[in-house]
Amino acid sequence: MRGSDMGDLDVIVEDRSGSEIARWSKSGHVDTGWNQGFVFLPVNAEMINITGRRGSGYKSDIALDDFKIYKEHCNCPPFTFGAQCDKSCACDQNKSISCDTDTGGCLCKNGWSGVKCTCEEKTECDEHSFCDANTCFCNDGVFIKPTNCSDEDFVLYSCSFETYIKACSIDFQGEMKWRKHSRGTPSDDTGPYSAKDGKFYVYTEASGVSAGDEGVMEISLANFNLSKHTIFFFYFNVP
Repeated sequence: MRGSDMGDLDVIVEDRSGSEIARWSKSGHVDTGWNQGFVFLPVNAEMINITGRRGSGYKSDIALDDFKIYKEHCNCPPFTFGAQCDKSCACDQNKSISCDTDTGGCLCKNGWSGVKCTCEEKTECDEHSFCDANTCFCNDGVFIKPTNCSDEDFVLYSCSFETYIKACSIDFQGEMKWRKHSRGTPSDDTGPYSAKDGKFYVYTEASGVSAGDEGVMEISLANFNLSKHTIFFFYFNVP
């Protein structure tokens, strides 16, 4: 979601009766670059309704890419870990990218290191010690990292828009159309310059439609065997 006239993006999960049982929403301008969103899917979920809503002007394009539905805990929400994704990682989130979904170990941004990503990268500690806040501490013992589950074994649904769009089993509705596209959006400073991964993504073209008009994508979950910790991940709003 990039532009001075931004509207809204809603990801609504519905049960068999059409009642809302979970929601993720964003409105207004969002930081540049691909941003990850996610919503938990209750076991009685039947439909994912993705709605882009036009803002006040033409600079309100919304772009989406790389849809995935994971079962169990292969991909916990950012900075959580554990069998039920119920533990918070100790990482400094301003200096780290993510943490391991099994162990909580931190993946640091460039220029940072240490167990919590709080040490400058040039900080060096002796063997059997670790760094935290630019200070070295001795290890208490040895920790063996368990094997993380394979994403491929736990992906229930995947759509990167790289192939024929109907292969994604998405029903499109609304006055504002979702369009498959590569490279930058037609109007300057209204959307992404490239896909999250690969070549293609989808976006709503805000030119030629009215404020409040909607573009809707529906993904049916009727044939999915949803478990307790199923999650829908997606990327949105690239510059």
